[in-house]
Amino acid sequence: MHSLTSTENPIYRDKSRFAAKLLLIALAYFVSGRLGLVIPYVGTHITLIWLPTGIAVAVLLRWGYGCWPGIFLGAAATNFSIDATPLLDSSIALGNTLGPLFAVWLLRRLEFHNTVDRARDILFLGLAAAIGMLVSASGGVSSLVMFGVLSMQDAGTAWLSWWAGDFVGVLLATPLLINISRAGLA
Repeated sequence: MHSLTSTENPIYRDKSRFAAKLLLIALAYFVSGRLGLVIPYVGTHITLIWLPTGIAVAVLLRWGYGCWPGIFLGAAATNFSIDATPLLDSSIALGNTLGPLFAVWLLRRLEFHNTVDRARDILFLGLAAAIGMLVSASGGVSSLVMFGVLSMQDAGTAWLSWWAGDFVGVLLATPLLINISRAGLA
């Protein structure tokens, strides 16, 4: 019989593997986020291509909704690296987590195939990205306005830029990441 903390215990091993997966997701989000923010478009928080959102959607499609903490952690760390305001950073991270969750929920309702083997899957991905990223753009810009980082008069342009960056990020990163496999790389 194995002890509960033994690495030979399958429950412990699965939890360790899951924790490692969440850390990998957070790291991928953070690194791609920092790269995306090298050339910000509006202030320090908004860029026209936001690949972390595409990574988040792919992760949720491949590994399930339970991976959201990794996305949230990566988004919070990315935001914290910009301005170190924990409440603002958490608020933006929440929107950046809910947007991909909503997009994946829509894709599942539309019976999207991760292999993108039907023409309508491309349409479904575009539709879900467009609708889901309304959540992240609205949450992010609202947070910036509420915390006084962005003026209300700049909110419209910022919102459109945020939405476009997330939308493009999903269209660029998600199809690649949901179809990549070890067998395909060999």
